[in-house]
Amino acid sequence: MGWDDKDKGSPWQSGGDKGPADLDAIMRDFQRKIAGLFGGSRGPGRGQDGAKPPGSGLFGAAAVLAIGVWAATGFYMVDAAERGIVLRFGQYTATTQPGLRWHMPWPIETVEKVNASMTERWAYQGSMLTRDENIVIVDLIVQYRRADPYSYLFNLRDPVDTLQDVTASAIREIVGKNYLDFILTEGRADVAAQTQELLQNTLDTYGTGITVYEVNLQEANFPREVEGSVQDAIKAREDRERRILEAESYSNDILPRARGAAARQLQDADAYRSRAIADAEGEADRFVQILAEYQKAPNVTRERLYLETLESILANSTKVLIDTEGGNNLLYLPLDQLTQRRGSIVTDAPPPPMPLSNNVSVRDARERDLRNHAMSPKTNLTLIVAAAAVFLLGMSVFTVDEREHALKLRFGEIVRADYEPGLHFKIPFVNTVTKYQNRILTFEDAQEKFLTGEKKNLIVDYFVTWRITDPADYYRSVRGDELLAVERLSAIIKEGIKAAISRRTVQEVVSAERSEFMNQMLLDARERSPELGIEVVDVRVKRIDLSEEVSDSVYSRMREERQRTAAQLRAEGEEESEMIQADADRQRTVILAEAYRDAERTRGQGDARAAEIYANAYTQDPDFYSFYRSMSAYRASIGGDQDVLVLQPDSDFFKFLRSEFGTATVAE
Repeated sequence: MGWDDKDKGSPWQSGGDKGPADLDAIMRDFQRKIAGLFGGSRGPGRGQDGAKPPGSGLFGAAAVLAIGVWAATGFYMVDAAERGIVLRFGQYTATTQPGLRWHMPWPIETVEKVNASMTERWAYQGSMLTRDENIVIVDLIVQYRRADPYSYLFNLRDPVDTLQDVTASAIREIVGKNYLDFILTEGRADVAAQTQELLQNTLDTYGTGITVYEVNLQEANFPREVEGSVQDAIKAREDRERRILEAESYSNDILPRARGAAARQLQDADAYRSRAIADAEGEADRFVQILAEYQKAPNVTRERLYLETLESILANSTKVLIDTEGGNNLLYLPLDQLTQRRGSIVTDAPPPPMPLSNNVSVRDARERDLRNHAMSPKTNLTLIVAAAAVFLLGMSVFTVDEREHALKLRFGEIVRADYEPGLHFKIPFVNTVTKYQNRILTFEDAQEKFLTGEKKNLIVDYFVTWRITDPADYYRSVRGDELLAVERLSAIIKEGIKAAISRRTVQEVVSAERSEFMNQMLLDARERSPELGIEVVDVRVKRIDLSEEVSDSVYSRMREERQRTAAQLRAEGEEESEMIQADADRQRTVILAEAYRDAERTRGQGDARAAEIYANAYTQDPDFYSFYRSMSAYRASIGGDQDVLVLQPDSDFFKFLRSEFGTATVAE
């Protein structure tokens, strides 16, 4: 039993009533002894004549200097981004702000600094299952700060490692609740926000003192095994868009052209109608005027029109006069030649430092010898007694940190297990003190395979947060061995996981009932862990993956889905392209047909009106009309540049050429 446990015979108790010792009186007595040792005014170290022993002044100065140096070690600097946590014999006393500070030097007080303002980043990447049992690769960045230095130091042993474990669990839980296409497209921001919320809530439950400021989903993509099919599906989507754009371009090209051609047809038809009517009116008016003159002198007018027609015809055409009288029966004319003739037209390295000398000067050795000889046997005995007292005092005290449980044992028997942080005492060589973590601890087990209710193997990777609640039970159950405690706790957790997974399907474990599944594991672990003197804070699944064989099947299915999507996209592109082009062709055909109909109708109106005009004019003298139209037809059809006319000299046109006096002679 320790001295502070009211053991009898404690040197800290008074002799008569055995009451509690006065620690201040003990310290004052010890200080008087030390002062006498280093040359105090009434100490036992003075000589008979009251003079100080040789060297006592030197020891006093050294003591003052040592105390000054010891006090100076209490100064410390807290940076602008930091906070200082002051511990007095392991007990928390204060949180200091930035600046130059002082604390009672070691071993009384210590200071631990925590950067509470700097934003740090942690990257995580992994493959995980989605709600539709697909596999997605997620890459995210977590930005966080140590916002609460006290909680960061005293609540968890490894807060940053716990942050990483919780991040892996949170992102996998959120991904497991969503479908693959949602995660890859419009759901990226929602997934990041939900992950941040779940991550922060879990960290707050553990009291980590960490604040997560942002979770960025850098990338969400398909696994490498299906990348080829994914790229083909992306290309198919682009092909679909390209086919639709090409069809729209085709439609935008031919429809305006068709509308333009239709407008031209209508305009041409309207012009044709106007021209036909105008031509008919002009020709009819001309015929009527000529008819009036013809009726006055029919023969002269007929002869004039006939000669004008021949003049017009013969003026532009090639003429060949043939006199067949007295000639051969066969005549060859090179018409092709006649036609062709008319138609031809360095720095240096610094020197090495000089070695320091290890020799001791003669003067230093002499002074050391003088000091050694100056010490009397009584002084040496006092020093030995003082050193023994200091050693005994050091063996009698111990400190309990804010982050520790302390268990006092007396020859293996548990004496006390409820120590508060601070300075405590024990009996040397009788009592021993064992310390355990008072913070939340974390362990993660190696991944194992578990069989689901549908007989599929799942690879599960989990982590457990726990703390020691009863150091005595903890010592009795596992002898204070953390590895043994973790081994026994791991067996309990595995048994709970096996039971929970065996009752569920893959989809239920991954997505729909993931939270219920983890809560059930936590309840099972809490029911069985108190016997170990520990409390299970949380059980969280980090990773749920399919076995390699099943993963290959999933990859094959994902490839088939992407290939099916690619084929569907291309087919849809062809379908929409054909529909757009067919509709454009239909509209073009309708536009041109309607334009042709309206144009022909307009031309018919012009022809009908022209025929009416001609009929009204030409019925006045049909015989003259026949002669008049014949002459017009001759002029229109004969007399071109390429025409060749073969004439005989005895034709009616040359009747005046045969007359001696220029009188007409009718050919026989």
